[in-house]
Amino acid sequence: MSPKRKRSKEQGDTNVRARPPTQRVRHHTTPHSVHRMPMAEQLAKLAPEGALGYRLVLPTRTPDDMPRLSPPLDATGYQGHYSLRPFQAPYDIRLMEGQTYRVVWTGASGEIVPPKANGTIPGLHFFLTSSDSSVQTEAESTSGDSASTAQTEPLQTASRASANKTEVDAQCNVTPIELTEIPKLARDLGPLVKELDAACREFAAWHRSDRGQSKSSPRDVLDPKQIAHYLTLTERLTEALRGRPLQMFVIEILCTGRLMHWMHAILVFLCQNERPTDALTLYEKLLSTLGEKPTELIIPRIELLLCARQFQDARLLAEQMLAVSPLDLNLLTAAATASQECGDYNSAESYLRRQYQTALDSFRIDLFVDTVEQLIAVLGKLGKEEECGRLNQMFGDNGFLAHGRRLMAEATPEPESSTSEPLPSSPPAVVAPPPSRNQPCPCKSGKRYRHCCRPKGPQSAVSSAGSTK
Repeated sequence: MSPKRKRSKEQGDTNVRARPPTQRVRHHTTPHSVHRMPMAEQLAKLAPEGALGYRLVLPTRTPDDMPRLSPPLDATGYQGHYSLRPFQAPYDIRLMEGQTYRVVWTGASGEIVPPKANGTIPGLHFFLTSSDSSVQTEAESTSGDSASTAQTEPLQTASRASANKTEVDAQCNVTPIELTEIPKLARDLGPLVKELDAACREFAAWHRSDRGQSKSSPRDVLDPKQIAHYLTLTERLTEALRGRPLQMFVIEILCTGRLMHWMHAILVFLCQNERPTDALTLYEKLLSTLGEKPTELIIPRIELLLCARQFQDARLLAEQMLAVSPLDLNLLTAAATASQECGDYNSAESYLRRQYQTALDSFRIDLFVDTVEQLIAVLGKLGKEEECGRLNQMFGDNGFLAHGRRLMAEATPEPESSTSEPLPSSPPAVVAPPPSRNQPCPCKSGKRYRHCCRPKGPQSAVSSAGSTK
């Protein structure tokens, strides 16, 4: 290498070694809070007076799809609700982070409570993280040497771990539900409860005997004086429970669960005997005394309206309740029945179609068969012979049920013919002869037969004589 090139190479190496190290630019995330109002606070500001629970309306998947509610229906088809006090966060896995869902308010017994009359539609912004958490955004970049960065990173990691632990603890810290204390039976209710228990037992015995009778035999009818006595007891009970509805729970237990069934039978009896006004008046007294939920357990209002032949009111009530629970089979049945009684067969057809599909999806075989029969009758009245014929073909002599029964009959083994050889019978039992009088006794007592177990009398003498011969 020439001296000139060697000097230039040495100068270049010197410049490289003398060049100061470049500072690396590291991007750090700084907390930039995006305020999220806690879900409990959101609902508390929007809840109207009388609202104790809430449901969320899920968006429809197709334009023709029916709205779905959260929480979902349980195994019995009951539409529950989330509690407001104490607050119960929605746990439905169908809810998505960051979405806003419409809120439907419910009362103590699940009835619909209208929103506030300020023109706003209540909505809940749903999120999975804690309400006081912040969203980290890359807002600025800072520079520093590696030593300061190495000292800062463990502190940031520790702070993030502490924040995560605080968040987990906050989520796990669920306020326990306070247990309501059951009061003792009031002393002034003792004689009345004794009369009620006797009346419930008397009615239960009559009900069992009435169910045990055949259809051809004449049915026993309750004495009108007995019914009047039952009504008097019910009115005394509603007056005695005013201001202390929890006593009803104690009385129901003391009457071994018969009281509500007994009161249900009284209301139905009044409706069936052309006294619907008395039944509705008694129902309103129970409602004002016990509250909506216990009264609905005695008999649902819509069932009482149908029994009292108040079909227009029952239809309007069913439409209001179906707006919240569109897949409730009991409501669909009531709405279809009321529409048929009102002569609105188009609405009845719509309800029965929904009932048909819902009963099929939920495997409610008991309601499915009855729904098919009603739907065939309604389609016939509307003149839809083609669809009526299709249902008849599906469930008639050439339908799937008849086909399945034929296959079962074909698979049944035929009984064996009488010409086949009979099975060999077992040989007849051989009776051992009695021992002679001087032989050892079979009981193994060591004595002779005549001194031990040999029967005494003239017959034994004859039999022993025959045996010795």
